[in-house]
Amino acid sequence: MTAHQALFSGWRRKGKSILVTGGAGAVGHYAIQMAKWGGARVATTVSSDAKAKLAKEAGADLVINYKQEDVAKKVLEFAKGGVDRVIEVDFGANLPTNLRS
Repeated sequence: MTAHQALFSGWRRKGKSILVTGGAGAVGHYAIQMAKWGGARVATTVSSDAKAKLAKEAGADLVINYKQEDVAKKVLEFAKGGVDRVIEVDFGANLPTNLRS
């Protein structure tokens, strides 16, 4: 329900770019699937190769290992001008990166 509410309340997803943090977790995994179903392009963050595999299987267009890569840089390469929406699972920890993305 959390992923659905974040994705489908009050805006159109088709053709939009979305950043889903924690793409291998429960909310992130479902958010990736629903965003793709809604026609969005999806970038997501993970912390390991095993989690990257899960995020790719969910349909993510771009998977970023936040422990090894500059998330904001990769997101801005993926979505020129930044993403249209961020689906966030750890607001406090990720706020600086989200603002840059």
